[in-house]
Amino acid sequence: MAYVHEEPVNPSTTFAGFTGRLVDSETGDGVGNAKITIRPVDDPGGGRPFYIYSLSDGSFELRNYKRQGVTTPFKEGEEFQLVFSSPEHRIKEFKVMFQGGEQKLGAIELLRVEQGGDVQVVIAGQPDELPWADLPTPPRTGPPIPW
Repeated sequence: MAYVHEEPVNPSTTFAGFTGRLVDSETGDGVGNAKITIRPVDDPGGGRPFYIYSLSDGSFELRNYKRQGVTTPFKEGEEFQLVFSSPEHRIKEFKVMFQGGEQKLGAIELLRVEQGGDVQVVIAGQPDELPWADLPTPPRTGPPIPW
């Protein structure tokens, strides 16, 4: 219990924040270990953004955020930028306004990144297999080179 002006204050046991689940748009499976970043819209350059990672089933809970390094609870009417990122999926971002209590965002679908085809590695400075040595050397034109 905490006391303010000698009066007992009961700690809040109700959840206030954002909940949701990240899912793959093709399979519907949860996207685990995805990074969820939150930043207040009114404070875009206010230091480092606050982030968490989704659980193995893709679910997450955001109970608070950091404003200038200080853990801050959500307040009704505040607008936030949410960014979801995973190595296998495209980045998804949107704005959301906190309306109090538990705000369920539901299932958030992430699109898979297209896999590239065959890739040919080219190392700079390595000769290729073309017969460059068989080509004639062009004659030099211009003034003589001073010795």
